[in-house]
Amino acid sequence: MATASPLWFLEMRTIISIFLLATLALASGCSDTQDRATAASVGGSTNAVLYADLKDADVLVSVDGCQLTKADVERQVALAIALLRQKGILPSSQLDARAKLRLARRVRDQFVAQTLLTNAARRDKVEANEKALSLAWEEVAENYGQEGASNRVELILRRLRPDLRELLEENVRAGALIYSYIDRKGGDAVKVTEGEIDEVAKRGEEMRQRSIAVLAEQREKALKLFGRLQRGEDFSKVAAESDTADEDEGVGSWGEFSLGQLEQLVPKLGPAVAKLGVGDYTSPIECDDAIYIVRLKAREGSGAPSAVNLAPELRTFERIVVNLPVMYEPGTREEIRTGIQAEKRADFQTKTLLPELRKDATIAYPSGTVQFTVKSKQKARKQ
Repeated sequence: MATASPLWFLEMRTIISIFLLATLALASGCSDTQDRATAASVGGSTNAVLYADLKDADVLVSVDGCQLTKADVERQVALAIALLRQKGILPSSQLDARAKLRLARRVRDQFVAQTLLTNAARRDKVEANEKALSLAWEEVAENYGQEGASNRVELILRRLRPDLRELLEENVRAGALIYSYIDRKGGDAVKVTEGEIDEVAKRGEEMRQRSIAVLAEQREKALKLFGRLQRGEDFSKVAAESDTADEDEGVGSWGEFSLGQLEQLVPKLGPAVAKLGVGDYTSPIECDDAIYIVRLKAREGSGAPSAVNLAPELRTFERIVVNLPVMYEPGTREEIRTGIQAEKRADFQTKTLLPELRKDATIAYPSGTVQFTVKSKQKARKQ
């Protein structure tokens, strides 16, 4: 059955670091109108799409003398896309023009925040400590690593081409420096108390108990529906009272599949369904997201594909579905501590540090460009 993240109860907002910006950029709705117009006008050419609103400037923004160039943006965009594809969030096909444009703009905006923070850290002679570096790598592993793998960071690095691997390592070092700086400047504001951990753990346990209770109720419901079938009630009538209902297809109707197609949809159903004769149904089968009772309504074809008959046998199925709840796990105290601290660091960074650093910073955009700020994502006046 489905299991939620141990830190489901926290609003996880990551510390500014370029290696985490890609998902935000692709999900962002900033400047959709301009994105559509720009993407249409340039017809999908990568460089043109990324910089159509930036005129001919090679330097896209300068922060206290530190410059972000087009080449820098291209490297960061390439890294973000490579990481998201490793995770399976992006298809292997080319990104559309609007997504690339938003991603490039987000790189530019995040560069401003990251530069302000890293410059301030160096002025204060802050160095990234081992704990912060480990945390930064854990964040990469959590966001882009292969589920269940023990060596997630190693796998991520191995799958990147050398120049992107080096860039990711640079980004992680910058992220670790920022963590260390925020911890020094934030002091008690970013520390986590045992009481805060207790409160979150309590809420998590309450949620876990609720999900256990719902699971028991749904299992009982599935058994009752199965009992009605055994007493001779019509399958469609029983299905109408389950969680199956796509009435456009007919209550309980599932469609026509080969056994192979059915196993791809719900792997656990394959062995039981393969034994069914026409009109027969399975006992309740608990799968990851639901409990299924499947009935074979009809079949056509002559069995498995052969040299003479290449088409697999198609079978028409009906189903009764009882949905299962997401099972919440509170997580360990250390996991809870890490999550709360990430939230506190993010709040201190965005509400205290960055506003103060911007006051004394010199942030220059080339003439004619459009600024998109990290905080509001709203289009500002032309510089």
